[in-house]
Formats: sequence, C-alpha cells, structure tokens
Amino acid sequence: MMRSSFRVGVVGACAGLWLALHSEVARAQTQAPAQAPTQASMQPAAQPLAQPQPARASNAPLPAEVRWQDVLTLVHERSPRVRALVSQNAVAHADVGVAGVRPNPSLGYTGFGRIGHGDNYGTQHQIGFEQPLWLAGQRGARVRSAEQRERAVRAEISLSELELDRDALQAFVTLQATQARQQQLTAARADVAAVAHTVHERVAAGAQSSYDERRVDLESAQLATRLASADAELVDASTSFAQVLGLPGWQPRAAGQLEPLAVDQAPDALWQRAQSTLPALIAAQRHIDSARSEIELARAERWGELTLSGGTFLTSDKGSVSAFLGVSAPLPIFNFGGAAIDRAHAALAQAEAEGAATRASAQASLAGAVSVLAARRAALADYDTAVLQHLPELRTMAEDAYKSGKASLLELLDSVRSNIDVQLQRVDLLSSVMSAEVDVLAAADLLQPPTK
Repeated sequence: MMRSSFRVGVVGACAGLWLALHSEVARAQTQAPAQAPTQASMQPAAQPLAQPQPARASNAPLPAEVRWQDVLTLVHERSPRVRALVSQNAVAHADVGVAGVRPNPSLGYTGFGRIGHGDNYGTQHQIGFEQPLWLAGQRGARVRSAEQRERAVRAEISLSELELDRDALQAFVTLQATQARQQQLTAARADVAAVAHTVHERVAAGAQSSYDERRVDLESAQLATRLASADAELVDASTSFAQVLGLPGWQPRAAGQLEPLAVDQAPDALWQRAQSTLPALIAAQRHIDSARSEIELARAERWGELTLSGGTFLTSDKGSVSAFLGVSAPLPIFNFGGAAIDRAHAALAQAEAEGAATRASAQASLAGAVSVLAARRAALADYDTAVLQHLPELRTMAEDAYKSGKASLLELLDSVRSNIDVQLQRVDLLSSVMSAEVDVLAAADLLQPPTK
C-alpha cells in the first residue's frame, strides 16, 4: 500500500511540474515575437555588413608575379590572417546560442529517521524537483544582447580586413618602387659602361690619360655596389609583402609599372559616400547598439529568478503520502539592479562619445589624405616640368663637351650621377603619390575586395 501511494505521489508531482514548465515555455514563445525593434534594426539599409566568410585555403602554388588587381584577391582567398579574423565571428555566434540556453531542473532527495528509539517510529522520505523560471524576459534580453555583440564583432572584422587590405597595397607599392629603383640602377650601369667604353677609346687614342680610365672603372664598381644593395632591398620588400599577407617562403615580383591611379580628390563627395559604408563608423554604431541592449538586459536582470519546486513527502508510519508545491524568489532588499543599470547607461554614454570621436577622426583622416595626395601630385608635376624634361639635353651636352675636350671626365660622370639621382628621386615621388592614393581609397572605403 505504501509503495503504491509513493508511486502515485511521485507521478502526481511530476505531472504538476511538467504542466508548470510547459506553460512557462509557451508563455516565453508567445512573447518573443512581440519584442520592440532594436536600434540596430532601424539603421539605413546601406550600413549592415555581410556575414564574414573565411578565406578559402588553396593548395595551388602562389604566383611568381602579382598584379595590382590581384593583391586583394590574395588577401581574402589565401591569407591566414583573414581566416583568423573571420574565426572571431564563430565565437560570437556561439555566444548567441549560449545566451538562449534555459536553466536545467534539479532533482533532490531527503531522508528522515529517528535515532535511539524503537520501531514505533517510521522513516520519512522527500523527493522533489526544482525549476528556475525566467518570467521577466531575461532570456530574450540575453539573446538580443548577444546578437548585438555578434553584429559588433562582424563590424570589427570588416574594419580589420580594410586595414589589412590597405597594408597589403602599401606593401605592394613599396615592392613596385623597389623594383623600379633596381631597374633604374640597372639602366644606369649600361650608361656608365657606355661612358667607360668612350673613355677607353680616348685613352687608347692618347687623347686622355690613364687616370680617366681608372676613374671610370671606380665609378662602375661603385654603381655595382649600389645595384647589389638594391637587389637586397628588393628581397626585403618582397618578403615584407608576403609577411603582410601571412604567406611565408614566398618572394613574388610586382607586375606592371609604377603608375599613379585615377583617384578622386573631392573630399565632400568622398565623405558623402564613405559615411554610410566606412567600417569604422559602422563598428562604432554597432557598439552603441550593443550598449543599448545591455541597458535592456540590466533592466530584465534586476528581477530575480523565480524557482518553482514540487515533489512528494511520504512516511512509513501508516503509509501516508503528501505532495507539495512551492515558489521562491529573492528579496530585492540590498540590490535591485540599480548599479548594473547605471553602469549600462555609463557604457552607452562612453560608446556614443567614442562613436562621435571616431566619426570626426574618420572625416579628418579623409580630408588629410586628400590634401596630402594633392600636394604630392603637385610635387610630381613640378618635378617633371622643372627637372626631368631637361635631363636628355644636359646628358648630350656633357658627352659632346667631353669628346671635344671642353669638359673633364668628372663633369661627364657628374652628369651620369645626376641622371641616376633624378630618376631615383622620381621613383620616390611616384611611390609617395601611389601611397597617398591608397590612403585616400582606404579612408573613403573605396578598396574593393573580391566578391565572396
């Protein structure tokens, strides 16, 4: 009889507990669609960022030469640094699932018995369940907060990818400029060889002394040293480019000539477009949205967690069985969540201040990059007009004067050195213009990675 009553009591308690849990789950599901839209859902359609996709690992050999238009493709398809960045989104997405997990019920047993008495006293047994209940929208607030954090992480990933794209293109420009310097020194070696041939002929004819012959040989040796140094710098530039992409053991060459791009210099038009697509601004807005969701979460968390308990109590004395049902909740005497809400409001104020600072800094960076580009373009144009166009004439005059005996070898060699220095300086000016163009493209969010 006692065992039968015990089973009846346990079954009745479990059925009551199941009904209570079922009603609480149904209530949470019916309330979820009625949540108010978040700030992020009301943002313009141009701002949301695409779900980051990992770079595709490939076993294909890396190219020996890289074109300008291939750089961003290599970054997004072959670079392990992009895969490392995108992996952060998987963690943030998993946090959304963790935020939606409900608390597990607990099962407890307690036994009672008398000590020091006879068999006239029976034993008592208590079996009970406890289930925490979130009735103030805590679960929904936690999920929405985790979703906002995930959106912020995606925005930060896009910002890091833009910075990596800019660094890769800057390294490519450096590689192109280093190759151009090596090419200029290689061409200069041919010029010095032609001068040396003229000197040797004049020495053989008795028109010049052997000093000129040795002096021009010394000039050739010095130029060979500069060319060897340029070769080492080229290896360094190539490995630095591979290092930015995170591709060890690769030493590519840059295909194409060092030529400036046609980059727009209208700062107002560039900013008008950039302020709705720039990853830094989108990331700042995502952090503001996340801070707002933390306020909602803090308000939901201020209400304590209710605990529903139920079970059965039985005693061997006369086989009595009882069922019990109870509810417990913390008393908000010392803490009613005010401190957490105040902290969430302070975090929102901080995010908004940082967002305003980010916006001002981005606009100033774009205006500064455009100004630098304009100044460097003007310097290149002035250099070509005032210096470069006169080189062929000066070189011809120096050679004719030396052959006619009106100028010394040192004057001829000086014209050769001047030609080398002018060409190398122009390479530096071209490199600085292209570097400024990359900065403008990055500041205006005009670097176009391959479509994923």
